[in-house]
Amino acid sequence: MSDTTPSDSIAVIGAGWAGLSAAWHLCQAGRKAVLYEMAPITGGRARHSSVRLGEQTVRLDNGQHLMIGAYRDSLALIRQAHGLAADAPIPGLLRLPLQIESPRMGLRARQPGQLGLLLGVLRARGLTARSRMDIVRMGVRLRLSGWSTPVDETVQTMLTRLGQSTQACSTFWAPLCLAALNTPIETASAQVFVNVLHDSLFSGAGGSDFLIATEDLGALFAETMTERLVAQGVSCHLATPITAIHADGANQWQIHRRDHIDTHQAVVLATSSTSAARLLEPVVPAAARALGRLRHEAIQTVYLAWPQAQAPALPPLTRLDDDAAAGQPAQWLFARGPQQGLALAAAVISLPSADVDSTAVATMVARQLEQQLGVAAPVAARTINEKRATFSCVPGRPVADHKHIDGHPLPAGLRLAGDYCWARYPSTLEGAVRSGAAAAAAVLAGA
Repeated sequence: MSDTTPSDSIAVIGAGWAGLSAAWHLCQAGRKAVLYEMAPITGGRARHSSVRLGEQTVRLDNGQHLMIGAYRDSLALIRQAHGLAADAPIPGLLRLPLQIESPRMGLRARQPGQLGLLLGVLRARGLTARSRMDIVRMGVRLRLSGWSTPVDETVQTMLTRLGQSTQACSTFWAPLCLAALNTPIETASAQVFVNVLHDSLFSGAGGSDFLIATEDLGALFAETMTERLVAQGVSCHLATPITAIHADGANQWQIHRRDHIDTHQAVVLATSSTSAARLLEPVVPAAARALGRLRHEAIQTVYLAWPQAQAPALPPLTRLDDDAAAGQPAQWLFARGPQQGLALAAAVISLPSADVDSTAVATMVARQLEQQLGVAAPVAARTINEKRATFSCVPGRPVADHKHIDGHPLPAGLRLAGDYCWARYPSTLEGAVRSGAAAAAAVLAGA
């Protein structure tokens, strides 16, 4: 059966950060948006999850996320969701100057801006004088190159070409690349890594700051933005999988959901790349096949809890020494602060071993913290597995934007959004937000 959805409305399929961004920009332009989401809550991969820790259930993220000050569009959108001024602090988001503390190395920006970063590198603990100068020289050489690298170059090849020492690579560049791209230096795209370096470390004051959420990202953004959208007239259909989309003979788009067919003037497809490829297959088969070549990487988050009265003294962010073969899998540790009488932390494992079960992973991480940081064993731990957390950011991956997938154009009235649609960046919330805005702008312009 067909619904009576107005034909001048615009469908946004997917209510992750890309879809919410698109819906918000359409709404602000005075257009009627209808939001569809297959999950029962909004937020996509950055949504809240009810995590059982011992005898308590705690609201946390469906996997820990690393955010930085260069996420300017994301921060602007979060402020708009909360009705805050453009430069207002965001409650629930802790901003810290760049700092990398680990058992082997410590680096802290000495003041805002590039001078503070330079001083931080030159005074970094645990790095040799040569490694410090290598890091500085690489920044200079990248600036002189116009922040451009050969299109097929990997990060490892670039580091070798730019004469980086073994220590600079293993202690500084490799962990930074894994954190930013969730792809190892051996295969990661040098150009995308350089883009991230330019926009964060070299983009001016605040770009390299760490942003650590002290509440779950659902409360921080997704659920708050959903409430704003509904209040402004956006129809939001949750737990509503879309089975097919197609254009009719009247230049309208039909959206198939369960036993309904809704008609819209245009569609913003803001789902995962896998779901997008499935829906695009009957519409633009070549584009769907190209998108299907995008590969994904996993991330594990181990949430750990201690009684609040016995909270370990942890910095907000710690770089851990990881060695999966030695049973020390975690790379980063985030202090989440107190909640419901518990002191919480999140250990992040990029590219986890597939043959280790979740309980064993949590046990290994607890032992890793005890050995490296002297932290007492937690009273509870829980592992969250994200098997398709990010796309594999390698040279030659399929490149998509809101209008094309690997050069294959999308038909008029159908635009794409998602972190994989912002080729300048790896899989990030910022890329998702920017792609949603770009897709909405294209629909509004009729382009």
